[in-house]
Amino acid sequence: MEARYNFLNIPIMAKYYVLKGLSIELGPQIGFLLSAEQENEVQNIDVKDRLKSIDFEVNFGIAYKFSNGLSFGLRYNAGLTNINDVTGFLDENRYGVVQLSIGYFLRK
Repeated sequence: MEARYNFLNIPIMAKYYVLKGLSIELGPQIGFLLSAEQENEVQNIDVKDRLKSIDFEVNFGIAYKFSNGLSFGLRYNAGLTNINDVTGFLDENRYGVVQLSIGYFLRK
């Protein structure tokens, strides 16, 4: 069985430069559940009513910005909220996300 949860996440991040170009990031994030489906052999089932509509997470990461404007980042989002809203459905339902970012700054 496969499940798909779609959240709108809003991070509030602090960035601290430890060396020129190298930074660490830390901050909270709130997520709003947009949709949730579980797929079985026959059909997709809407399970949004079985989950909490708001999720809280903590984010931390590392990034590097080169002098030419190119940047790379790696971030981990750790879910703090048990998003299960039905007793006996799943005891604990938390998630974590690994993000890799590549960017380019137009101003140096």
